[in-house]
Amino acid sequence: MKKWKNFADENEIIQLAKENKLVKNDGYANLSFVDEMDKIWEFITSNSVYEVASEILDISLSSATYPKLLSYLFSLDTDFTTNLLFDNLMNDKSGSKKYLFDLMRDLRIYNPEKIISYLQSDNEIFKKRALQLVVNDKQTYLKEDIVIFEKIIQVINSSFQEIVSYSTKKGLLSKEKEVWVCKCGTKNDKELEYCTNFECNKDKYGFFQSEINPLKAIKKLEENIEIIKENLL
Repeated sequence: MKKWKNFADENEIIQLAKENKLVKNDGYANLSFVDEMDKIWEFITSNSVYEVASEILDISLSSATYPKLLSYLFSLDTDFTTNLLFDNLMNDKSGSKKYLFDLMRDLRIYNPEKIISYLQSDNEIFKKRALQLVVNDKQTYLKEDIVIFEKIIQVINSSFQEIVSYSTKKGLLSKEKEVWVCKCGTKNDKELEYCTNFECNKDKYGFFQSEINPLKAIKKLEENIEIIKENLL
């Protein structure tokens, strides 16, 4: 990588990103050029250089670079950033870019049309990732959001169903009690939310405890609706 004395020529920075010279061979930011990288971050942010956005997202993040990336994306057109992050999130086959969820939360990226479209997809990965975005905050709230949130609730209810079965087992004094049978085969008491098999630990919809499941998403939307009614109606 060349050492930069100035960044008057935007095309040179774009070409640098296109040639993947902002990172080392292992994909991590090239720490040998910290000063130059800082200047690059400053330049692309102050000048909203959208042409390098995809390449910048491909740089593995550290706690040091995340605030810079956040500021850079905030400098770009909202529609462009929204499309960029949605496309990257949904097309990430490895699921390794978990920071994309953080970016969309911290930038308050909330596009109901895209969320509903992905929630209604036949692709289970798209549906699951879209559900994680439902609980994000919007930049601003309007009374019209009530209808939007009610629509999303309807879509969630129609797009996600329990994937477990119900049965009974003998309890104390030979009394039978109702249980739900996880996909892993474990029988769980009716009142338990998550499978007791520590290798599974999923709920009735197939979500881990750390994930937003349909019930959590709907609860957050219902809370949003109540807040809007109390403050905007």
